[in-house]
Amino acid sequence: MKHALHAANKKVLVLLLALCQLTVLLCSCDPPRAGQRDSFLMDTLIQQRIDDADGAEAVLDEAEALLRQLDAALSRFQPESDVSRISANAGAAPVPVGEDTLAVLRFAKDFSRQSSNALAVTVTPLSDLWNVNAEDPRVPDADAVAAALTLVDDAQLVLDGDTAFLARPGMSLDLGALGKGYACDRLIQLYRDRGVTAAIVSVGGSIAALGRPEGRAYTIGIRDPRGDASSYIATLPLEDAFCSTSGDYEQYFEVGGVRYHHIFDPATGYPADSGLMSVTVISNSGIASDALSTACFVLGPEEGIALLEAWGAEGVFIQKDSVVRVTPGLKETFTLAEGTSYRLWEGATP
Repeated sequence: MKHALHAANKKVLVLLLALCQLTVLLCSCDPPRAGQRDSFLMDTLIQQRIDDADGAEAVLDEAEALLRQLDAALSRFQPESDVSRISANAGAAPVPVGEDTLAVLRFAKDFSRQSSNALAVTVTPLSDLWNVNAEDPRVPDADAVAAALTLVDDAQLVLDGDTAFLARPGMSLDLGALGKGYACDRLIQLYRDRGVTAAIVSVGGSIAALGRPEGRAYTIGIRDPRGDASSYIATLPLEDAFCSTSGDYEQYFEVGGVRYHHIFDPATGYPADSGLMSVTVISNSGIASDALSTACFVLGPEEGIALLEAWGAEGVFIQKDSVVRVTPGLKETFTLAEGTSYRLWEGATP
C-alpha cells in the first residue's frame, strides 16, 4: 500500500501540503516591497504579500485577525466553531451562527443545486469513513459506504434567519471546499478597503491576485499532478482574479494500483473517478473558484467545462492520459512548460 501522508504530526503535514500545492508567490514578478506575512490558520499555510501600500504591516495585522475570526467560525476542527456546533446539534436544534458562516452556507446550498450536487458540504460522514490520512488507511466496506452516503444530503441543511440546522442525526459539515476561497474573497476586500493596489495571497489551494505590481500581472504555476512539489506543467498570469486547484495528488493512498483520494463523489460515496488528475479554475470570486474546482473534478471535463461556462469562469483540466484541456478564455495566456510530457487537447472545447 502506498500512502501520501505518513507522519504523526498532522499540522506539519498540512503545512507541507500547502507548500507543495502552489509556488505562486515565488513566481510573482518582484520581491515584496511593502510587506509579507505567513500564517498557519484554517488548517493550512496562508501566505500574504502586499506590494504597494502605505502601512502594509498594519493591514497584515488586520488581515491576520480576520483570518483568525474565519477559522474560529468555519473550521470543523475547532470544537466551538459555528460548523462544529451545527454538526453537534444535528437532528436536535437550530444553531445561531455568524454572518460569515451564513454567507458560506447559503452559497453552498445554491451551488449544490446548480452543480447537480457535485459538491456537498455534508460530506463529512464519508470523509471520516474513508479517512485517507490515517496511518494505515483502508478501502471501507461497501455497506459502510452506503450507510454513510445516506447522511450526505445538502438539502437537509436548513437555514432560517441567523440559524443553521442539519435535519438528520449523524449528519456533519465540512466547509473545506469553500472556506479557503471565501477567505481569499474577504482578504481582497479588506485590502481594497485599506487602499492596497497590488497584492497576492495564497490560502492552501486557493489564490487571489489584486492589481499589477510594476505594471505586470502576477504569474501562477500549475503543478504537475504526478511530479514533485516544485514541478509545474504550465504558467498563467493572474490579475484581479481568483484561482483554485483541486487534485488527486494532495491526499491519497493506493491499493492494488488504484488511487483513493480525498475528493468524494456525493453520488457514489467513493473518490471521484472522472478521468482527471487536477482542475484549476480562474474566477472573479474566490468562493466560486474553490467550489468550481472541486465540482469540476467530480463531474469530469465535459460537464465541468459546461459548468464553468455557466458561471463565467475559466479552467485547466489535466486528464489521466496527460492531455490538458484549456477553456477558450485562457488559451492566449496559458503557456505549457518546455519539455513537459503533457500535451494540449486537440479536439473542440466549448
